[in-house]
Amino acid sequence: QGRSFVDITSFLIVGIGTATVLFTANTPKQSLIGVVKKAFMNKTPDMPGAIDQLVGFSDTARREGILALESAVSESEIDDQFLINGIGLAVDGTEPGLIVDILETEIRCVEERHSSAADILSRAGDIAPAMGMIGTLVGLVLMLGTLDDPASIGPSMAKALLTTLYGALIANLFFIPWSNKVKTYSKDEVLYKQMILEGIIAIQSGDSPQIVKRKLSVFLAPSELPQEE
Repeated sequence: QGRSFVDITSFLIVGIGTATVLFTANTPKQSLIGVVKKAFMNKTPDMPGAIDQLVGFSDTARREGILALESAVSESEIDDQFLINGIGLAVDGTEPGLIVDILETEIRCVEERHSSAADILSRAGDIAPAMGMIGTLVGLVLMLGTLDDPASIGPSMAKALLTTLYGALIANLFFIPWSNKVKTYSKDEVLYKQMILEGIIAIQSGDSPQIVKRKLSVFLAPSELPQEE
């Protein structure tokens, strides 16, 4: 019975049809492969670790001055370019309002890129079932052309309906979950960057490490908060 659900032609109609529509509708920068990579290769930001770094930077800035952060950042081997850029702006003496404008613009751009990626996957989730329906209609047309052979009607109908099944499965097992995954990652990263922004402004304002930690802890989920002894 398992072979009844396998038909290469039906699968190719859905797969190639979906890929063709996406290729036609999107620019080369919005390739499906790149979008799928975004869904799987992005990591959840380490917010508790970032808070510890920012608290350490605030302690350094209070003891040695904000210019000391330049060497502190280089020695800490941070690979977060957003944090490096923000600290650099603070060290350069940029006005707090301008720092907020620059970093919030970067956050909006990241959010837009992630939203675009999620939209592509969401569209793929709409296109795949449509391709399945098209394949079913093609199969029905071919089946109606062989009505003089009653024995072939059942198998032909089954193959025609398989494309609808494939379209629904591909959409609901892959594209729609991937789209939701990108959206979730985007929310996590935006929250992370907003926390970094808040920490940089607090450091530039001369807040104590305790105040910086208290300000940034509100960004953590209850399960991520350190347990009080």
